[in-house]
Amino acid sequence: MDQAVQALQALYNSPDSATKKQADDWLTKFQQTPAAWQVCDSLLSQTDAPMQYRFFAAQTMRTKVQFDFYELPAESYCSLRDSMLAHIDRFRAAEFQPIHTMLAIALADLAIQMDQAWPNAVETLFQRFGGSPDSYPTLLEVMRMLPEENMNYKLMTDSFKRDSCKERLQASTAQVVQFLLNLQCPTVQAKRKVLECFLSWIKFTNLQANDIAQNPMLPECFKYVVEGAELSETATDIIIEVLRMCSLDLSFFQPVIQVILAQLGNLRSKFETLLSRGAEAALDADQDLLQITRIYVEIGECLVPLIMAQRAEPQVVSILQVILKCTDLPSQEISSIPLEFWHRLANEVCRHPETDVKIDQFQAVYIELLSVMTRRCALSLNEDPFQADDEVVAHRQRFLALAEDCLEILTPNTALEHILKSLQDGQRQGVAVQEAHFYALTVIGSRAEVREGSVLWQLIQGLPPLISSPVPADTMEGALLHFTKKTAIELLGNLWQWVKTRPDFLRSALEMISQLLLATDPPGSPEHLVNRTKQVQQSASIAFKDICFGGKHHLQDLVPQLTQLYV
Repeated sequence: MDQAVQALQALYNSPDSATKKQADDWLTKFQQTPAAWQVCDSLLSQTDAPMQYRFFAAQTMRTKVQFDFYELPAESYCSLRDSMLAHIDRFRAAEFQPIHTMLAIALADLAIQMDQAWPNAVETLFQRFGGSPDSYPTLLEVMRMLPEENMNYKLMTDSFKRDSCKERLQASTAQVVQFLLNLQCPTVQAKRKVLECFLSWIKFTNLQANDIAQNPMLPECFKYVVEGAELSETATDIIIEVLRMCSLDLSFFQPVIQVILAQLGNLRSKFETLLSRGAEAALDADQDLLQITRIYVEIGECLVPLIMAQRAEPQVVSILQVILKCTDLPSQEISSIPLEFWHRLANEVCRHPETDVKIDQFQAVYIELLSVMTRRCALSLNEDPFQADDEVVAHRQRFLALAEDCLEILTPNTALEHILKSLQDGQRQGVAVQEAHFYALTVIGSRAEVREGSVLWQLIQGLPPLISSPVPADTMEGALLHFTKKTAIELLGNLWQWVKTRPDFLRSALEMISQLLLATDPPGSPEHLVNRTKQVQQSASIAFKDICFGGKHHLQDLVPQLTQLYV
């Protein structure tokens, strides 16, 4: 005991860093010894010990229960439990919250480790802390930890104990939920603890459909999300967990789904109010939009069978419209959330027995998604695209995958016509819009049927002049133009099936790409400009390979010239 206190004094009070490190090393080893059980229990009992000492004791106690429980003889289990129950109630004041949380985790782990030696853990906790409002915070925190720790596979215990505890906890679910419903919450902080506890339990066990449908906490959660106050994030998590539960059996949870659908009116009204400020201004309330997006996307994923069966129903139309608008929000985080839903819906539509009928019903949505894709892939006008971070690149790639999902519903030629018309209509909107359409066409154009009279030929024939044109000096506009040239080269390579059908154009395209591959920057050019050239040449080399492979039957007489590139 004395050595531990001395080490703690050195760790927290010594001005010498070497002494602190030595004390830290000693305490780390001490935590792994059997003596730590008794020392930490004594430290937690000392009301005059510094806060850091008692936190160390609580943290060590949690670690010992999690990993070193085998050190204890069975006859000491109950005395340890009683001691910890006494300790945690002494630390319920707000200033002791870190200690309180550590002890709550330790008690939850102890309930698992003791197994049949503590078969009525939930009942014990209700008896000990459920009789006085002053003890409710302790009861709520330990109750929240019980299911969470049962699912914590870092806890060193055997499967039999874990499963046995799980059965006992599931049998207590109704009692816990009823307590949470009856609890009067005088403060927001108190209500948050109730919601967090409820969330922990619904993640852990499936409740009965009628119990959830009649549970006033579910409409309350929607109210908190609409209000957008402190409780909205936890409320969102609860709604999403309930929806995931419902997705397991839509018919069984139909009463719950009806309750959720009835709550969407106010949520959509809030969403429309936020968007009425303009998309960019609405992002000032990005957490509100994030929560609404998460809920609507989860509803969509849960109700895919309903969406398939009732596509024309106003409620289904409304859900799809909101998710579509969420996908079009100028936020990488928010706009990425619905992408998996659109992918799943496209797959579901295409595997449906009456595929043609279903495709017709969803074509308008996926045509609009193509427009969303080009808007969300547009480059920032204020950042050098050659220096874009990995998140920007990954975001564009995810939306390019969305274009592939659209092709599952639309024919490639229909998608091509839409993108080409969109490109024509957006010509005056600048180079970033043009580049985004080129980017989309790298997927759509390569899948479309080669047609002699297609408008795409006009674009293809315009690519070599664009690619060969000089760009402004070291400016942001120059960087965007240079990157657009890079995307244009990638597009040309992806359109090799088109290019190979016109031998004369094929030859001129290869000549233009060859010149790019042989180009060099002037001596002394800045490193970032040299890097731009390298990236463009990498794209050019891939395009060169693809076009040569596709048009090889038309290139026999050019072999000597082409091989010069490799010399």
